[in-house]
Amino acid sequence: MIKELCTFVELQIPTMVIGAKLQVGHREQNSPDRCCVVQEPAGGDTNFYVKDMEWVQIQVIARAITYFEARADAKAIHAILHGAAGIEFGISPTFYRATITAVAVPQYIGTDEERRYEFSTNYRVAIYNQAGS
Repeated sequence: MIKELCTFVELQIPTMVIGAKLQVGHREQNSPDRCCVVQEPAGGDTNFYVKDMEWVQIQVIARAITYFEARADAKAIHAILHGAAGIEFGISPTFYRATITAVAVPQYIGTDEERRYEFSTNYRVAIYNQAGS
């Protein structure tokens, strides 16, 4: 699911190229100074009443040499993810629909070990497993 979510981001923001400016799952050691990583920092939970639905936690960390570049990247991703509903991905016989809510607006979290600025945003993603199409 995380790969599909990053593909959605890449389609909405063409400068966010997966494997370059957009890192999936973890940040590569040789990743660019200005990049964003989409990761799953914590487990999700299931819905007792809706067995084909689960909640997944996603974190986006935007990093750049300047404060304002990191902030702009975090806000650009926030603008397309927060409130996104009905995102479809997967193939038959199983596909998924997702609804995304930001837990908060992008927050400045300081600098990394090389003094690059970082902003973090946590999202709660509702995933609905749909058998058949």
